[in-house]
Amino acid sequence: VPPDIVISSPSFSLINEYEGMHTFFHIDTYRLTGLSDFLSVGLDEYFYKNGIVAMEWADRWPEILPAWSLKTKFSITDENSREIILSGFHTRALKILKGIK
Repeated sequence: VPPDIVISSPSFSLINEYEGMHTFFHIDTYRLTGLSDFLSVGLDEYFYKNGIVAMEWADRWPEILPAWSLKTKFSITDENSREIILSGFHTRALKILKGIK
């Protein structure tokens, strides 16, 4: 995503899509009440599209997340800084992590 594009939470639209070197799909599942909601709107299909998926509240859906998913933890370090910790255990996730470092 180009640096001049503002990425906002898709709380009401469920998903925002941004074009860049890789398509970025930002999903917010806070308003979904169950797995049937998740599946009925086709959010699981985004895991298999050509792009990057970032999902808020992903810990609510462990049974549907692909094995290669990366867990992301954000911590506030001060007013203008955040620490981001990425973790994953699948071979594909480890390859992605190695490429980031």
